[in-house]
Amino acid sequence: MNEMILASWQRLAAGKDEVDLLSMYKGMPVIHKARVLYILDDAVYIQPQPFKSVCLTLAKGVIALSELLDEPVNATVRAVDLGAGTAILENFSYVSGHLGDRMSPRVEPREPIEVKLESGGRSFAAQVMDLSISGAGVFVTGEGVSKLRARSIVRFSLPLPDETLVLLGVIRHTKRTTQGSRLGIAFEPGTNLRAVFTYINVRRVELLDELEKLYQTIVP
Repeated sequence: MNEMILASWQRLAAGKDEVDLLSMYKGMPVIHKARVLYILDDAVYIQPQPFKSVCLTLAKGVIALSELLDEPVNATVRAVDLGAGTAILENFSYVSGHLGDRMSPRVEPREPIEVKLESGGRSFAAQVMDLSISGAGVFVTGEGVSKLRARSIVRFSLPLPDETLVLLGVIRHTKRTTQGSRLGIAFEPGTNLRAVFTYINVRRVELLDELEKLYQTIVP
């Protein structure tokens, strides 16, 4: 373990202080608290609070946040016992890059939203995989997908429960796969995103309800 990170965890353990843990669930950032109990063999033993602690069973990675940690810290979840209310974290490193994007409200739809993406005079079949107030993650298939590159301007209609939005954006990054391309799209500044904001809030409530029900199935 990095000696600076270890020293920070030791300060937290000495005071039995709490840390905030950042997990992701279906694209949504979930902040939940845990009390630091003790350190043994470079692993940190914690007491996470229900019910959001169920996130620790769903992914091996988590980010710890505390003023005493100096910087956000990546951690691997070694073990979780929700019934006992304990978990073990290990393999620590400082988070590289900006944490802001991961903290921004973002959700995955219940099912991918089918859209038609337009760029450079061409149309592409696409699915909105996740949505935030600043942009969307879109999976695109079909011929000519390789033409969609970072900084390309795109346009698509997004059907939401309250209304259908016509959105203009720019591709921030791309990830190629054998089936197509995953695009990160940033919406044009000044776009009226009230319907997106409403959709995200409703979906967040649904996802938190899912987490609570999942926790209750594990810890009756």
